[in-house]
Amino acid sequence: TSTSGDPGAPMQIRIRGTSSINGAVDPLIVVDGMPFDITVPSDFDFATSDENGYGQLLNIAPSDIKSITVLKDAAATAVWGSRAANGVLVIETKRGSIGPPAISYNFKGSYSAQPGPIPMLDGNQYSSLVLEEFYNAGRQFSTSEFAKQFQYDKNDPYNYFNYSNNTDWLDAITRNGFLQDHNLSISGGGEKAKYRASVNYFGQNGTTVGTGLTRVSARVNLDYVVSNRIRFSSDISYTHIDQTAVFNSNIRDVAYAKMPNQSLYEYDEYGNMTGNFFSPASTAQGSAVYSNRKITGTYNPLALARAASNASIAERITPKFTLQYIIVPNRLDLRGSFQANISNTKGKTFLPQIASGRPFTEAIVNTASDSDGDSFTMNTNINLTYTPDLGKKHSLIGFLRFDSEDTRRTSQFLMSTNTASSFLTDPSIDSRTNVAGSAGSSASQYRSVGLLANAQYKLLDRYIFNASIRGDGNSRFGSNNR
Repeated sequence: TSTSGDPGAPMQIRIRGTSSINGAVDPLIVVDGMPFDITVPSDFDFATSDENGYGQLLNIAPSDIKSITVLKDAAATAVWGSRAANGVLVIETKRGSIGPPAISYNFKGSYSAQPGPIPMLDGNQYSSLVLEEFYNAGRQFSTSEFAKQFQYDKNDPYNYFNYSNNTDWLDAITRNGFLQDHNLSISGGGEKAKYRASVNYFGQNGTTVGTGLTRVSARVNLDYVVSNRIRFSSDISYTHIDQTAVFNSNIRDVAYAKMPNQSLYEYDEYGNMTGNFFSPASTAQGSAVYSNRKITGTYNPLALARAASNASIAERITPKFTLQYIIVPNRLDLRGSFQANISNTKGKTFLPQIASGRPFTEAIVNTASDSDGDSFTMNTNINLTYTPDLGKKHSLIGFLRFDSEDTRRTSQFLMSTNTASSFLTDPSIDSRTNVAGSAGSSASQYRSVGLLANAQYKLLDRYIFNASIRGDGNSRFGSNNR
């Protein structure tokens, strides 16, 4: 499960419990025999998740998943090394089968709604309670600078029209969500070649205004028998994701606490709605505060949901090629696989003045940021399997495996504050020379190799003895400990 119901909310996996306070505790994910690089930062329920849950986690169409296996014993560590210390999630995708072309289409759609909130005070009840608080404390409310926000004085029309409402802030930022999932696939083949190709479209509108996700993915799996001894297979997948989220994840918390006598939209002194969000610089509850690219304090939740932006675009292409050579039929074979994992993620945020209500002279106003991250990973896997004939009572499988991984990542970030206009949503020159933006970049590269030797002996199909030895090297460690 995810920590929020917003579309595309990240997930976190726990197979063997939380074994570290600040270290990585996510399991190794293996798709079609190769590691799958993914970051998942919230809770994931293995007890109830099915193909739909894992498909959303890995951005794989659920209809493409054939089987899911969870490994959490010592054997997983023996095969995959230290990366499997937190368990292994093995996913196998569907492949073609012998037969005429078979076309399949399926659709899934659903509506979602937020459960009813706890009973809340309306604007009149809230204002009465605030006045009662002052009187019970023996304080003169009229001396407060925010007294006009609760006095409902028609002789002060601006404050009267803007602070005499019964606003349901939670209802204002809530809507019914809709999910649609389309899958189209074709598969078939003959004795020499088998194929399966699929296309998936997934779209979801979240129950919070301003949240949504669109994903388009495609996958082609091909198996080809070159000769009696040589077999070749290729798997190519592509995913494109557009995601929109609210600027702040705590927007529903603010909606619960926001004073309900305040108006959603601003009224003028004649009682006419201006069409602008009512975002005063400060109210009796305080004001908006911007820190570490987040806005805290109190603000107009609807203005933040509709006027501010927080969007990202992610693309991933993963080609994989496998070649198998049968050295001795039914006895000795060699298999080699190569996979490239190429991904790019772009992010863009903008916080206009109307979302915070702060004066244009402050740095919080019109804050814009752009980010870009690239990742390229190469995985190589070579397996040598030996199965001698020891008769009916005995069987032996010998296994040698070599793994290598090379990962390179780069990222850039640019932010500007107090841009000259709310229409300039990209980072640009600040409107005031004493307001500084920020920029940064990073690059990293690491390599790892592993060698495994494994033997499994079986007696009478009842007793099994297994022995493994594995060595790993990683450039992340110091030169004397790799």
